[in-house]
This record gives sequence, structure tokens and C-alpha cells, in this order.
Amino acid sequence: MDDAHHRNRLFEFTKRAIQSKSKNKLTDVMIAGLYDRFVAVDTMTNKGVHAAVAFETANLCALNTYVICGEIISLHDLPDTASDVS
Repeated sequence: MDDAHHRNRLFEFTKRAIQSKSKNKLTDVMIAGLYDRFVAVDTMTNKGVHAAVAFETANLCALNTYVICGEIISLHDLPDTASDVS
């Protein structure tokens, strides 16, 4: 499966999982932006961009991935485990 199919699967998942159309649109924009950033990083590395710029951009990709993962995880109701701690 190529990158575009992975992106489309994420879009479909969020469409089904998010009840709010405005929150769904916001999540889709974040996913599309991250995808575009990864494409830009790939293009930059193929052109031999300075290592410091590539490293900084890769760090931003990692942070954005972390945020999107948090959004996706928050779509599921997780059991309250705080009360289980002794």
C-alpha cells in the first residue's frame, strides 16, 4: 500500500470515529499537513539539503505525528485506570 492509501485510510477512520464535523475537518487538515510535510522532507533529502535543516524538519514531523496520534487515541473511550492504582 502506498502513502496516499495510508493517508486515505486515516481520513476514513476519522470520518467514522468523529461525530463532530468541525473536529473531523480539523483532524483531516492536521493529517494532510503532516503528509505534505513528510513529502517535503523526502524531496529535501533527495536534493541534498543541509543536514541541520533536515534534522529540524524531521523533529517537527515527529512532533506532529505525536500530536495526531494523541488525537486518534483520544477518539476511543479508554477505561479509567486511575482508580485501580493502589
